[in-house]
Amino acid sequence: MCILLLSTAHPKYPLILLSNRDEYLNRPTKSADFWPAPDSDVLSPLDLAREEHGTWIGITKEGRIAILVNFRETQNSDAVSPISRGALVKHFLVARDKTTSEWVESAIANAGPGGLFSVGGFSMVCGVLRPKSSQDSQSTEIIYQERLERLAVLTNRSTSLSSGTSWIFAPEEFVNPTIQEKENCSDTYSFVREHTYGISNSLYTEPWPKVYRGCDLLSSMIAEDIASGGMKIQSQDALIQSLFDILSVDELPREALQTGDPVAVFDALRHSIKVPVFSAVDGVLKEDYDSLSPVPTEESIQNAADGNVIVQHVKSQFETNTSDKPYEFKKGMYYGTRTQTLILVDNYGNVTYVERDLNDVTKKEPVLHEFKIDGWSE
Repeated sequence: MCILLLSTAHPKYPLILLSNRDEYLNRPTKSADFWPAPDSDVLSPLDLAREEHGTWIGITKEGRIAILVNFRETQNSDAVSPISRGALVKHFLVARDKTTSEWVESAIANAGPGGLFSVGGFSMVCGVLRPKSSQDSQSTEIIYQERLERLAVLTNRSTSLSSGTSWIFAPEEFVNPTIQEKENCSDTYSFVREHTYGISNSLYTEPWPKVYRGCDLLSSMIAEDIASGGMKIQSQDALIQSLFDILSVDELPREALQTGDPVAVFDALRHSIKVPVFSAVDGVLKEDYDSLSPVPTEESIQNAADGNVIVQHVKSQFETNTSDKPYEFKKGMYYGTRTQTLILVDNYGNVTYVERDLNDVTKKEPVLHEFKIDGWSE
């Protein structure tokens, strides 16, 4: 039940990106860091549960960026696939010789047996970060144009893969599907909202309530800062805190959880940006775990394992291993928002990457990485 929010509307930041990763707490994961050579320009966390060691979010020093969210399947058997979704993100990040369009076309054509339809349901935002025009980094005036080159939104849960590719930051080609009509909105808010996007575990063109809510909160924050002449948020640290506050909004309708009905439970999760930690028993999330209490011990999580999921091995261009060992992961008892990630890109191409782990008590401070995008102003 992850969420991705992004905006190009802040005058000082051509890109503000927010991401929540919702996952089982016992799924082995490596915190965000630069990869070893020969791919030391790539920054991402890693999923260690699958042999591909894929990822759901990453950025390179050359400005290649990719973020993937799962599609909420109607059948549990569709949730696990022979090809790792995280391998797609890794593959894009290191495909330095391909434009975004070329990579998307290649991904659709060369994914292996069954194509991308053999991958679990996903939506992936990817592209190369480049400004459309330079801007004064000290200006707080509204910039009435898209500020970044377009990014692709690729999904394998549309009626066909050819129609499964959309583009954002390209209003002449695609209308922002998250906008809802509102009364008595300021011109500043309306502009910001038009340039603020979101996606969760549904089709990009069919946003969940949490996406509308997240886009509205992000747009309001940016619009208020613009209206105040930059006095509302006077430092990047203050901006980062405000963005984490948005990612931490918990509006889960608790009454749905008391029904024990899986449909009602998962429908409830569509409404909350942050998913508090719950125990997942027999496919139903139940609020019998207090997210404010100490995190479960490693032993208790291991003891709560509920079985294996095994799928047949299929080779594709996205594989990073040659083993015939099938994918195998023991789901734990506890599920919820595990990590929150922010990516800020300023007018000079400076990247600030911040990752916060909500459920690992050994990680006292967020992971922070900063660098400048190579070729930003070329």
